[in-house]
Amino acid sequence: MYFGFLLVFLALLLLVKDRLKAVRWFVQNGRNFTFRDSMNKEYVYGYPVWFALLLTFSVGFASGLFGIGGGSIMVPAMILLFLFPPHVAVGTSMFMVFLSAIVNSITHISLGNVPWLYTLAVVPSAYIGAKIGAALNKKLNSDTLVVILRIALLVLGLRSIYEGIFSS
Repeated sequence: MYFGFLLVFLALLLLVKDRLKAVRWFVQNGRNFTFRDSMNKEYVYGYPVWFALLLTFSVGFASGLFGIGGGSIMVPAMILLFLFPPHVAVGTSMFMVFLSAIVNSITHISLGNVPWLYTLAVVPSAYIGAKIGAALNKKLNSDTLVVILRIALLVLGLRSIYEGIFSS
């Protein structure tokens, strides 16, 4: 239920992200990068390394502990706190989630927590879905990508809250 509240909160923050002025501090006091998207829009983004390490440690810890996708927190964090362009945030998050998923998977396999029959049955669908999602990501502009992210966070958050309230 609390994870649902976090997702709804992140969706609302993405709605008002252009009005958040405090995040400029993260960009000004860290490593800076410039990115120009396919629409020729230029983004200046960055992060203080110490804060990025602390944030990714926290998200990785929560991901391993609760089995949540770290990307559901990292993508909004990169967009909101570090002003990452949405396409760069998604790609960066996918790579980070991949690395943490390897570590988490090895740990859960060694603990015997993986039902192999179910796992092997869904791997092809996950692979195909990832390929379609990556292809769609390349075709969408940044604003559309953020709208889809907001909707997904809101729907998943509300569903988690509903299940948390009515399943107990």
